Amino acid sequence: MIYIKIGNLEVYGIIYLIKNTFNGKCYVGQSTRTFNKRYDRKGKGIERVYNYHIARKNDNSYYNKHLLNSIEKYGQTNFKVIEIYDIAFSKTELDIKESTYIQLFNSYKNGYNETLGGQYNCIFYGENNGFYGKKHSEEAKSKMSESKKGCIPWNKGKNVGNFKSKSVICLTTGLIFGSAKEGAEYYDIPKTGVTANCRGVRKSAGKFEGKKLVWEWYEKDNTEVTNSLKAS
Repeated sequence: MIYIKIGNLEVYGIIYLIKNTFNGKCYVGQSTRTFNKRYDRKGKGIERVYNYHIARKNDNSYYNKHLLNSIEKYGQTNFKVIEIYDIAFSKTELDIKESTYIQLFNSYKNGYNETLGGQYNCIFYGENNGFYGKKHSEEAKSKMSESKKGCIPWNKGKNVGNFKSKSVICLTTGLIFGSAKEGAEYYDIPKTGVTANCRGVRKSAGKFEGKKLVWEWYEKDNTEVTNSLKAS
């Protein structure tokens, strides 16, 4: 737990930043514990981070391979750690801030973050979509796979009102996009397939991790969409 109070408000969690000062690449993280408890190993700053990931690697547990390899390549002296870069007073705020800083520092596409961060990064519109107008590399597809595991759409279970644009929802993954084009570009599949599926001409459009992607226009009452998600 973090025992920090600002006035009568208790801090829920922190955003911390790990930066490679040689190339500018960053890692943005969140924790509801202090930085030292998050990286519960000996040392200070980047030394704790390094020792933590080494221990995880030796235990055959998940670790950030890219970050660890970079620390070994550039040396610990070329890394700076800001243990409290920002604070949040709720889980929602913490998730949003993590996702926002990852976008700000471009640390998912050009850094050490392996996911998009937070739980509120699952809706993409226009050029705010990091993959807008681009093709996925194999590395990006791998990162994308990790980022979507357990990801909950920000507006699932909420009344979002009417969209003037033809928003679409992928029932297989629960992701919502501002248009069929953006959904198609995200999964690197033809737009015509997505629209055909939405119109009922075909049963699915594209695959992700071997699963068929099923699409609908996102114009329904939210209860209907939620039921569709549960049934998919």
